[in-house]
Amino acid sequence: MSGLLKALGLLPRGQRGAGRAAAGEAASFGPLRADLSAARAGLVDARDGVMEAMSSADAQVRRLQALLAVHPDPDLKEIAGSSDLGLNALTGNHRVRVLAALRDLELAAPDALPAVLARTRTLVAGFDAHIRSSERLAACDDNPFGVPVNVRSLLGPALKQLARAVERFAA
Repeated sequence: MSGLLKALGLLPRGQRGAGRAAAGEAASFGPLRADLSAARAGLVDARDGVMEAMSSADAQVRRLQALLAVHPDPDLKEIAGSSDLGLNALTGNHRVRVLAALRDLELAAPDALPAVLARTRTLVAGFDAHIRSSERLAACDDNPFGVPVNVRSLLGPALKQLARAVERFAA
């Protein structure tokens, strides 16, 4: 991982303790106030939470697709093979845009960070609104096939945590 988060010595959850950025890299940012350091750590945790939620949601949707693919109803088999049932489609492609924004946050130069934070704020709000209003997503979550799918309850809290972290970091 490179960019601002690495330069500040903030690593993803699984890499913490594996080392910090070189002193010369972090020195250009000056001493960190405790509240700013906590805000940055919160942003990393929120990013990790969103990634975990997306991974779980994707696995659930894939299990629903697998069941529909072997269902005797030809219409359900067709739905299973459709790109309209994948998590990217179900999330209105917000998933891809938010993942790109998270990558941009990682790589942002300090002078570009305000614009990246503003863009991320907008994308996260749009994603959250989409998952709350999508009839297709609701139909998958409430499917009658006994396949546990709860994309909205996985992504909703993770997106709210990310939104709070972005606001705290931007403050």
